[in-house]
Amino acid sequence: MDRRKVGEILAKESGEIVIKYFNQLNKEKEKEVKDFALDADFEAEKLIIKKLTKEFPEDGILSEESDEIKGSSGYRWIVDSLDGTANFKARIPYFCVSIGIEKDDKLIMSFVYNPLTKDFYFAEKNKGAFLNENKIKVSSTEPIVKFLFSYSTSNHKDSKIIDLGAKTFKKILDNCRAIRLKGSSILDLCNLANGVFDGLVKVGASYWDFAPGCLIVEEAGGKVTDFDGKKWDNKTENLLASNNIKHGELLKLLT
Repeated sequence: MDRRKVGEILAKESGEIVIKYFNQLNKEKEKEVKDFALDADFEAEKLIIKKLTKEFPEDGILSEESDEIKGSSGYRWIVDSLDGTANFKARIPYFCVSIGIEKDDKLIMSFVYNPLTKDFYFAEKNKGAFLNENKIKVSSTEPIVKFLFSYSTSNHKDSKIIDLGAKTFKKILDNCRAIRLKGSSILDLCNLANGVFDGLVKVGASYWDFAPGCLIVEEAGGKVTDFDGKKWDNKTENLLASNNIKHGELLKLLT
């Protein structure tokens, strides 16, 4: 079976595991201050890793809840089995499964599945972005004052991140129409790709928090950089995504 098919199957199968836990009591495992994981995270990730190591034993795997598996094939899977864990614990219906594939350190495919709505987002490098097999594109909103923004929070584990987040939030709010805090950066990026949001900021990010969503945004015609305007990569911590119409002006707002 090829990697594209396996990625789609795993996103959906692990999503069904996540849903089984949604209305159950989940054990909470604290990872660090303000950050935790649930049974749903671990069980869905366990399925993904088990199947990937069986199908592609030479591939690497970078996942949120487990140690990295080094590979030799040039391919690496980026896995977040439950993006929106805090929402999930509070029974807020906004979370997803996120999987990406890298080839030689470049993301080439993304699979994002919302198990509540059954929405499946897919993107392949240079081949477009899709929602349930329908091609999607970013909004055409032009004046920043009309932008609907998503502010995607990290776990805000230290005062530096908190201060930067607060300053960034105010700068955006002073200049755009409104901001929404939804609690899943991957789903927010998918919604930006589908024209729901016009822009997004995320402060204090980890790679699995955004990478698959970034490819979906770019393949839908949007742009994603760090706050200095550099292309995102696995070292990026602060993210600006937009419909690419006023990206340069947005960057200036953040300086």
